[in-house]
Amino acid sequence: MTKTETVTLPSSGRRVTVQVDDDGYVPPGFLARYLKARGSPRNDYDQRADVVLPVRITPRQAAAWMADPDAYDIESIDVRGRPLRNVGDRKGESRKVHERIIVYGMPGEEMRIRKAFDEAFPSIEDQKRMVAKGEIVLEARPLDPNVAGTHSGDIIQLDRDNGIRNGVVVHEGVHHLRAVDRDRSGASTRLSADRIPYTGSSNDPETIARAKAREAVCVEESCTVAEQMARQKDFDPSGYYAHVQVYDAKTHRYRNPTPAEARRMAEEDRKLFTNGTGKPLSGKDAVASVNANWSRSHISRLKLGNRMAISTMENATGRKPDGKRQQRNSGKDKPAKNTGRRSGKTSQTTLFSRSGGKKRGGR
Repeated sequence: MTKTETVTLPSSGRRVTVQVDDDGYVPPGFLARYLKARGSPRNDYDQRADVVLPVRITPRQAAAWMADPDAYDIESIDVRGRPLRNVGDRKGESRKVHERIIVYGMPGEEMRIRKAFDEAFPSIEDQKRMVAKGEIVLEARPLDPNVAGTHSGDIIQLDRDNGIRNGVVVHEGVHHLRAVDRDRSGASTRLSADRIPYTGSSNDPETIARAKAREAVCVEESCTVAEQMARQKDFDPSGYYAHVQVYDAKTHRYRNPTPAEARRMAEEDRKLFTNGTGKPLSGKDAVASVNANWSRSHISRLKLGNRMAISTMENATGRKPDGKRQQRNSGKDKPAKNTGRRSGKTSQTTLFSRSGGKKRGGR
């Protein structure tokens, strides 16, 4: 049970009201909510103050921080805290995997994150692949609005309010698997930007590199969402469906979908990637589903720049979705006469994607 206590700061005379638990300390959740309400919690988290307080603090310490958050940091609230390696009662191979997982977060978040990891990747073989190249970090922290998770190198960051859920952990974990699992091939593995032909008119190396990197990111997110749809426990549509192209018969052009169209496409892809069952796949079955079905999925038409993911893949591999050789298309996306598809330090990001939630923001 929590209660409130009002602290008068001697230096300014300001009165600050804080929550206090039965032990006389301020609950971390109260501090995290205060930080979020103040705005720009991500920027605060990434800038370490000279004075860092422990996560277990007194009302007096909390009041000083609330009065001037820029002068102090609190471990696990607005700066990374200590590494957590509590593997619980796990045994055997599961324990060995979790011993190679470092968690950062507030008290109570570590257990939630490790449980979410196990539910996202129930196959022990997948878990072993995740840590085969070394330890990985799972971190609960504040992220930008509309962003639920990110992956970069060996670090997966989860927004502490929206990211510790199955769909997000699956998505970011798949990004990691695509990067470290060398047994994959086809759409289930990462497409290097070096393999993507540049089709623009610039001769500037930096411009060319940026253009190819954008196309590689589009393919990466498209194929990752596909595997997310195959693996996640429940239907949790990705925000990227707001950028899956729909061919408009009236204008004869591709366009972004309406919210209803985006949801319908996500529902159809969920059915497609789970082999019509709606039940999650794991391990090799999930990988095989992506390789077999991505080219005829809606998410293959994801467009985050000048080109749809499937067009980039075709240009990079020289193959149409049905596997036949084709000439590389030097232009932007054009409506296909008959594609066989249904109508309707690199960092990766999961968009906030609850049904009826916010659309993609930022990148």
